[in-house]
Amino acid sequence: NPSLYTMKKKASAKKKGPKGKKARAKAKLEKQWGEQVDEAERKAAKFRGGKSRLLKDPAAVPAESEMEIVESENESDSNPLENQAVGVEEEHDSDQTDKEEGDAFGDLLKSIEKKSRQSNRLAKEDKMEVESGDDEASEEDEQAYDSQPGDNGYIMKEDGIEHKTHDPFTAHFSQEPLPESDTAISDELKGAQFTEKVLMKSVNEELEFQISTKIVKKFDAEVDHFKEEIWNRVAAGIFQYNRKVLKDNWKNFNRRAFKANMDGLLSNQMKSCHLSNLQATLYPAMASYADMLLMAETAENREAVNNLISLHLLNHVLTCRGRIQRNNKAIKEAEDASDIRAKDQGYTRPSVLIILPTRGVCHTFLTSMISLLGDASVVENKDRFDTEYGPEEVDGEGGGVETDARRKAVLESKGREWNSLFADEINSDDDFKLGVALFPKAVKETDNGNKSGISVKLYSDFYKSDIIVTSPLALKAAVEQQEDENTDVDYLSSIEICFVGYSDVLLMQNWDNMRDVFEFLNKQPQNNNDTDFSRVREYLLAGQAKYWRQLIISSTFSDPNILSTFKRNASSIEGMVKLRRRVPTHEARLVDVMVPTKQVFQRVQCDSLSSQGENRLDYFKKHVLSHIQRTNQDYTMVFVPSYFEFISLRNLLLKENETFVSVTEYARVSEVSRGRARFLQGRKPILLYTGRAHYFSRHTIKGAKHVVFYGLPEHAEFYSEVVNMINAGLNSNENDGSSSCLVLFNKYEAHSLERICGKSNCERMIKGKKTTFMFVS
Repeated sequence: NPSLYTMKKKASAKKKGPKGKKARAKAKLEKQWGEQVDEAERKAAKFRGGKSRLLKDPAAVPAESEMEIVESENESDSNPLENQAVGVEEEHDSDQTDKEEGDAFGDLLKSIEKKSRQSNRLAKEDKMEVESGDDEASEEDEQAYDSQPGDNGYIMKEDGIEHKTHDPFTAHFSQEPLPESDTAISDELKGAQFTEKVLMKSVNEELEFQISTKIVKKFDAEVDHFKEEIWNRVAAGIFQYNRKVLKDNWKNFNRRAFKANMDGLLSNQMKSCHLSNLQATLYPAMASYADMLLMAETAENREAVNNLISLHLLNHVLTCRGRIQRNNKAIKEAEDASDIRAKDQGYTRPSVLIILPTRGVCHTFLTSMISLLGDASVVENKDRFDTEYGPEEVDGEGGGVETDARRKAVLESKGREWNSLFADEINSDDDFKLGVALFPKAVKETDNGNKSGISVKLYSDFYKSDIIVTSPLALKAAVEQQEDENTDVDYLSSIEICFVGYSDVLLMQNWDNMRDVFEFLNKQPQNNNDTDFSRVREYLLAGQAKYWRQLIISSTFSDPNILSTFKRNASSIEGMVKLRRRVPTHEARLVDVMVPTKQVFQRVQCDSLSSQGENRLDYFKKHVLSHIQRTNQDYTMVFVPSYFEFISLRNLLLKENETFVSVTEYARVSEVSRGRARFLQGRKPILLYTGRAHYFSRHTIKGAKHVVFYGLPEHAEFYSEVVNMINAGLNSNENDGSSSCLVLFNKYEAHSLERICGKSNCERMIKGKKTTFMFVS
């Protein structure tokens, strides 16, 4: 009966289903949409365990008579139209049955083909842009790169030569967790942490570049036969994996650093990606998520280094957010979300931790990083950020023109570095923490119409942030307070990149806070925090987050505290890179001494690192203090690098009943002024001056004829500044030409000694048989 068959087809036809995964699941249970359910087929499918009947061996499927089919009277009477249609279907001939089965098979093939196309599309989008409203690669990219099926990399074609590069994000985060045994983990990390020196001809010859062999081999190269040309091509290849919005704005953003090409020896051959020689040297390892210790920053190359780090951090966050949004869309559109395996996130949203010393530095760094997003970016709470972190208003009332000119001259004498950190208009507060969230595809109204860009929200809640910017003091205080209140700090559980900037400044604050911060990172979460555990990356579930975390530390010099912290916390499976600046003799701080005096360097014998403080104090008591007491030497200034050493020295002088004054970082302004005046007047023969007091205040101590360095200063410029204070403020009668300078050092201060005396002198003074060395200026 054609009419009844037509009625049956209409009844079994698919209806437009509701939107949303939960709504569709609920509707299926209530049978409100989709195909009418055949109870016999449903029970057969249940017997098959959900597997397709077309893939099941027919012999293994029991006959309908063998299955228990129970239908209640209510079910048989509830839908007469369905019963009627079933009865008609039984009366059809075999040809009609074959036709229907063919339609079902075709529908199944279409469904499989649809899922296959979807899977291929997701794999293809891994290599394409996911933000800025543009999901297609540019024509230039398509011409320069050929996609390789089943590979995470591209074959870069340059000058007819093929060079293999990899998508570093996919290559890093798609790796399987390490074996659980400690031995296997140790063996895996041993190859990643073993570094060798590599000669880089495109950068300053004084830069010492050490790189893990694992990083070099990843790009089909060898350390023994390292070719810098291949390394630069790798940098250009990896650069193409950056998000499109970053690549579009990079040329203008990095224009000044590219043109200056600081520490570069060759003309900028990386014009295709606009990287300077130094940036091209660092970028392949940085983009590959290797740990990096950059101990070669200067005021001149700092912009280039920070620009490169900003590019890496933003690309990481935008790639994470873009892939999560794409997978969310794919899961929402999929008929069966369980078929999509998306391991694309951590326990919590924050993935980048930036540690900086002051609010002023934070304002400078974040403002520069946000500018990389282009003019189309939308920044929320920008005014509040500028008010709380930006330049402060200077109250110029109450002083005359002469007073203002004198103060300006005093500030200029303190140096450019000091003014960049602690000048009157600079916010030098070291207690701050800030959350930053990024949202792709924001729309901004401009004069030329609406533009699609990135939305940046400042002051976002930590659990809703992508980036956390903080000082060590603020983060430690926040974590300890939350632990005391029994609240969680799970927002640090999924940090994937930790950047510590201006480490030389942090060293002058309290490096113990820095050590404590690393103890809080990548711990297993205490609460659920609305985490979708089905999408948490496998290495996080295995408790191996620290092996996938990248640590980047930048500093102007190398220091044992920084080196030990990096060695203890740098555990990335991708390897590590160390960059250090060697100091030639002609650039050492000895050449900056302008006062004619004899500078005697005395090496103090030390039994071990733990006993160096005791050995130094004992030498000072027996040889230096006894000489001062015996000759009644006055106008003696003792420079003490750390406050702990100051405590030991102060107690010694009190025990010996010596008369002295002190200038420390904790003293009140009135105490400092009174002590300096008494020392200049000769009423106090000894003045103790701490390194941190000089760092934060840059005092010019007058009245010193004799200078004793109890230890070497971390900042080498302090040496020449303090020595040049000799005979300052003394009249011709008091300046009898008997000035002197004594410097105590040991073998554990080789880094500081190299910055003061130069590399060649340092090696001779540390390893030589003689213990006393003299330089005359």
